[in-house]
Amino acid sequence: MIRELTPDDAAQFKALRKRAVDLSEGGFAVALDDWINKSLDDIQEMLRQEQDSLNDFILGAFVDGQLVGMIGFFRPTKPKLSQKGHIWGTFMTPEWRGQRLAGKLLDMLIQRARKLPGLTQLQLTTSNQYKAAISLYRSRGFRVFATEEQVIRVGENIYDELYMTLNL
Repeated sequence: MIRELTPDDAAQFKALRKRAVDLSEGGFAVALDDWINKSLDDIQEMLRQEQDSLNDFILGAFVDGQLVGMIGFFRPTKPKLSQKGHIWGTFMTPEWRGQRLAGKLLDMLIQRARKLPGLTQLQLTTSNQYKAAISLYRSRGFRVFATEEQVIRVGENIYDELYMTLNL
């Protein structure tokens, strides 16, 4: 089942986000410490605010009640920037990759974004190492419009960041 996350999902969301940061070398620029130190109350409040917003939401993929995947959306509220929406935090647990859940999450986000008045474009960034994710985005019509070289360093590994866009 795919649905928007609610404050009741805060504990599972926090755990999944931690797992995403742990497993995704170069894929999440956020420091793990920044995420771990967020209180459950802070995460519940964030999810509560997003529930009441047209401009922010997080979708989750659930299997037998367990959150196994996520994708986030935000839209700037400034009028000169509000034509663009941004995808963030896409992650699927390794045991559920290849099961088409990530595609369903992305499709639901795109469908929901297309209903937002004045939204004409979606953008995202992804590390150049995530070939399956890049392939998924391309299959939905996203294209690379820029590459920022050597943007993320994890130990000795250095990754480029691809900027992708989809015109709605």
